[in-house]
Formats: sequence, C-alpha cells, structure tokens
Amino acid sequence: ALLRWQRSSGEIVMPSSFIDIAEESGLIVEIGDWVIKEVLHYLKSLGLDKAPSIAINVSAAQFNSTEHSVVQWVEWFNEFGISPDKIVLEITERMMLIQSQRVMRKIAMLQEAGCKFSVDDFGTGYSSLASLKNFNFDYLKIDSHFIKTLTPDSSDASLVSAMVSMAKGLNLGSIAEGVETELQAQMLKDMGCTHAQGYLYSKPLSPEAFKNILI
Repeated sequence: ALLRWQRSSGEIVMPSSFIDIAEESGLIVEIGDWVIKEVLHYLKSLGLDKAPSIAINVSAAQFNSTEHSVVQWVEWFNEFGISPDKIVLEITERMMLIQSQRVMRKIAMLQEAGCKFSVDDFGTGYSSLASLKNFNFDYLKIDSHFIKTLTPDSSDASLVSAMVSMAKGLNLGSIAEGVETELQAQMLKDMGCTHAQGYLYSKPLSPEAFKNILI
C-alpha cells in the first residue's frame, strides 16, 4: 500500500517530501491510523475469498509515540472482519535499532494477533544479524539498489544471492524490490528468492485498477 499525497492541483507528492515532516510534527500517527483503516476497508471490499495480503510501511516515530494504540488496531481488525495475517507490516533497518520497550511491546502484540512483519530495504541500513534474529520476522526485503544493476556477472549478483541464502537460513521469505526485467526475475528465481515486486509486474495502481487485476 503506497502512500501518495495528491494536492488540489492534481500534483502527486512522493513520501520522501512529506514523511519526515509528518514524523517530526507527530502527524505520522494520524496518517498511519488512516492508512491501516483504508487498507482494512479495501480488503473488506474485495471479499474474504479474494483478499490478498497487503503490506504497509510502519514508521518508527509512529510506533514510538504514546499516541499510537496497537489495541485500537486489533479492534479495527475485528471491526472490519479482516484476519491480521492479511497485513504485512514493513519496518526499516533503522527502526530495528530503536529497540525501546514501547516499540518492542507493540511489535510483539501485533505478532501475537497474527500480523506478519518484514524488514524493508535490507542491505542499506545498520541492523546487525543478531537483531534480525531476535525480531523473529517473516520476510526480508532486498532493496532495489541491489536489483537495478543485477546481471549474471555483477557483484550485486553475489550480494543478492547471499541475502537470499541468509533469509532462507533464518526461515524468512525473501522479497526483491524493483524488478524490471525478465532476466532479473529469472536470476532471482534461480537463487531461490520467494517473492518479487517491480515494474516488470505493474506500476503503482489506483485501488480500483488493482481490484480489476484481482477480479
């Protein structure tokens, strides 16, 4: 679920232009709550038999805020009739370093409820292998930085292969971001990468356009 800000003029503003401000001002909590409710509403509109899993980015500032309530999120799952295992919460490596009791407790509560977690943009941050093991997540997302130059003889091929193997060794699914060519997709498949996303499959779509693909 990709967040975009559409101004009244029709201009689309990308997250990199406003997320930092939202985090500093505290608005990220309200925005994050709005996103999860929009996703739950969308999943309900698809019907339980057709609803896929949907991934949502989670901000460290959001989870570290006393204004954010995991209990309320769990109540919304029940209210919308959506199983929490349909939600994959993506956190950055930076967030893994903020191991405050509040953040750790919220992650544990959501895992207990049934939500899945993935480490986003892996390979570009500062997480240690120990912290990756301690969090007991479900997926490791390989940053598109390593995928865009992925060719059979590239150094990135060795790095990506190592990350896929590490994910497999930790019983994590592996997700490659930014896949744009059939060659990249085949290489990733041969490496044992379990999931891929990128323009090869689709550019970002409106909710209705995505619904048409599912139907």
